[in-house]
Amino acid sequence: MGPAAAGAATSAAAAAAPMPPLPAIGSSSVSPDAMRLLRLAISAAGADGVVTDEERTAIIEQARSAGVGEIVEAELAHTRPLREIVAGVTDANERATLYVLAFTVLRGDEQPTGAERIYLAQLANLLGLDAAEAQRLERSAAASIDSETGV
Repeated sequence: MGPAAAGAATSAAAAAAPMPPLPAIGSSSVSPDAMRLLRLAISAAGADGVVTDEERTAIIEQARSAGVGEIVEAELAHTRPLREIVAGVTDANERATLYVLAFTVLRGDEQPTGAERIYLAQLANLLGLDAAEAQRLERSAAASIDSETGV
């Protein structure tokens, strides 16, 4: 999974936070790993139970600028269960990357809500991450977010 795929998925889902333009990629170049990231980012965006019209618009605009608007619109229309999105992930680095992606989407500019905390707990469980590892990943991601936003 390359940096462009991770950046596209993260930027598409973190609609509430201001995002830099995404690099353009053609839909034919979207790998299965990138699709997993994209699906997880969309899933995380709806962790509180709804993707608002504002969030949906921001996600689609970012996706269109990256050349994957149709793919993202299709994924938004037919979201997948979290269990399906992370099925078969066994690599420790990939599990950590997926958890950090979801946390980053949820953390954005504020702390995760109760519903979002439940989502993260479910994700950690599905990925086989214990509570200590999930907390370590969150602390690291939060420090990175705070340093970028000047908090």
